Amino acid sequence: MYKYLQVGKIVNTFGLKGEVKVIPLTDEVDRFSELEYVLLEDNLSTKLTIERYRVKDNIVIIKFKEISSIDEAQKLKKQVYSDRKRKSQKTAKGHLFYM
Repeated sequence: MYKYLQVGKIVNTFGLKGEVKVIPLTDEVDRFSELEYVLLEDNLSTKLTIERYRVKDNIVIIKFKEISSIDEAQKLKKQVYSDRKRKSQKTAKGHLFYM
């Protein structure tokens, strides 16, 4: 069984083509460049492929390949999504960094 790391929470839609606004749950926003896909926490079998992303004022705007309209994107609001935890390494005292 895999363990998962929460990396963001979808808070709203952005535009008409299915993009979503995400509050990152990580200090390293660059982590999104390493992700190919994420899993919805409600249903870990739901895999969303990241087509592109950009950062705007501490919010990450993501376009998922499987989502093509604002109606589909609205269904994702308030969802937390996760990435499979690969390995952890110690950083500053009391902190872990997951890669």
